[in-house]
Amino acid sequence: MLNRLFDIRPPEKYPIFILFFMFFCIVFSSITGSAMKDAIFLIHYEKTYLPIMYLFVAFAMILFIKLYNENSEGKNQLSLLKITGVIFSLSLLILQFFLSGIVIPLFYIWIEIVTIFSVMQFWIVAGEIFNARQAKRLFPLVIAGGSLAAILSGYSIKPFLTYFNSHNLIYLTVGFLFANVFIAM
Repeated sequence: MLNRLFDIRPPEKYPIFILFFMFFCIVFSSITGSAMKDAIFLIHYEKTYLPIMYLFVAFAMILFIKLYNENSEGKNQLSLLKITGVIFSLSLLILQFFLSGIVIPLFYIWIEIVTIFSVMQFWIVAGEIFNARQAKRLFPLVIAGGSLAAILSGYSIKPFLTYFNSHNLIYLTVGFLFANVFIAM
């Protein structure tokens, strides 16, 4: 049925399947990571500091994008996605042990960078796999992976927190980031 509805051709089935699950993992990790960063930040700081955090995120993104562009010129985007995915995952695992004081706002900013760059890199890779005509036809299926992740992650956070505490939400976030790297391989 999906083959007829989206006109999926045989050589497109496997890449669509892979991209669907990669986007699922990215969106799942970004939602759980965002929920965790917001909760941790708001426990330790007043909500009046959030606009300042948005400014810091914007400035950090400018610097990070500049650094990324300088170092990614001419490199394989899929390899970069895998490398940054591992770096993001390991850095989040390390940061969890230092979540107090000034590290909490830094963690907030870092989660935003991880989320934005994971999504950006995914779409760059997806754009390299399919041409514009294929993308127009097939990307709704890929986006469905993100929609499914948004639904499932939203419903799974509360039960997860019931059995585990909020600091363990990082393992769910990191697990899906690692899953994305594994799928990319």
